[in-house]
Amino acid sequence: MTEKNIYKKDLWEDFLDKKNKKPLLGFLWEPDVRPIKTVVDRVGIGNELKPDDFQKRELREYVENVQKQLTGWGTDFPQAISVNLGIPWIEAIIGCKLIVQEDSVWAKPPDNEYKVLKKIDYNLENPWLSKLIDLHKFLVDISYDRFPISLPVMHGPLDVISAFRSPTKLCFDLYDRPEDVKISAEKLKNIWIKIAKQLMEMTPPYYSGWFTRMNIYLRNRCATPQSDFTSLISEKTYRDFGLEIDKDIMNDVPSQTYHTHSTSWHVLKIISQIPNLKSLQITIDPNGPSLEKMKKILVECQKNVPLLISVWNIHDCKWFIENLSPRGLAVVLIKIELTGREEFNNLWKTVICKY
Repeated sequence: MTEKNIYKKDLWEDFLDKKNKKPLLGFLWEPDVRPIKTVVDRVGIGNELKPDDFQKRELREYVENVQKQLTGWGTDFPQAISVNLGIPWIEAIIGCKLIVQEDSVWAKPPDNEYKVLKKIDYNLENPWLSKLIDLHKFLVDISYDRFPISLPVMHGPLDVISAFRSPTKLCFDLYDRPEDVKISAEKLKNIWIKIAKQLMEMTPPYYSGWFTRMNIYLRNRCATPQSDFTSLISEKTYRDFGLEIDKDIMNDVPSQTYHTHSTSWHVLKIISQIPNLKSLQITIDPNGPSLEKMKKILVECQKNVPLLISVWNIHDCKWFIENLSPRGLAVVLIKIELTGREEFNNLWKTVICKY
């Protein structure tokens, strides 16, 4: 372990304990949210994607390309790599057909959505689950301890039901078909936990810890729960339909970074208080509350758990660094493409100099 990496690990540890004297700073780049271009070209836009359409050679090339692009960026975070590859894995495993789009893969739900959801079960012979495990194991084999490996995007139970039913229909279902929603969410929670555990057990440590897909270092094996659907429901509805599900996931997964958005501002404090939650990541969206309103909420959340704030521009990056306590704070600039390296590195050096 080099002196630089020892320093970074100390910084990661201090962040978890909310003892860091400066905020952690970096960028959030998610190259794995899009499907691999060669796969898209081979299958064809509008056609169904099958588990056998993936080749390990393409995964190896993808990893090497990601590693190459990371050269020369100053950051407090290593880049975790997953086998997400633009695939909605949970949806595929529970029965959605995957339809290839130019920059994404659409999970087409089956008919009789709740009938399917209430019957789903964990089966290691499921072809999509087998493919996920096989690719994850291959990623471990080719990593050679060069980078941390994270679990892929795993949409939460309410997010998956929303994908099956559409957000609008699910909002009505919460009132018209509450038992269908609760039974389906419970089944999805159990499958979510089993998939996460299967992958976590295969994931090697990196500098004696593990990383979530938000690049947060944690001391135990970890995953990234989420519930984007909370943006559309009230605090009471989240307490009725989502909170206990999230508590169960936190209890069964040793460590986590919970992914959410500022548009879910009304439930952030509740989430931050969930027992066993190790870190909370919040994407600051342009259509969310004002920065001043978010500050009041985040100050309360920061009392309970370390925060990773993801922002879309340098102005907001500087604003949160200047307006929140550095202890238990990380701020990352979202990058769709790895551009503007010099501008980012200048920002990074400027922030470092203040501490």
